[in-house]
Amino acid sequence: MTPQEIADKLTPPLRLALLDFARGKRGLSKESLETFERLGLLEIDECGSTIYTDHTNKVIAIIERERRG
Repeated sequence: MTPQEIADKLTPPLRLALLDFARGKRGLSKESLETFERLGLLEIDECGSTIYTDHTNKVIAIIERERRG
């Protein structure tokens, strides 16, 4: 799946949750984390830390660009 396809799959609340998480404004709910993991945006390492994947920053950039209009 391309970053654009992933961004298109995210509902407005999930888009906001991803932006806020990326900006360090809030954590993620278990449901959001599972959704982002399933879409390949985040991975959890063996220590429980959240790791961005190659697509994460691209999807964030797409969402920010779309929000600016």
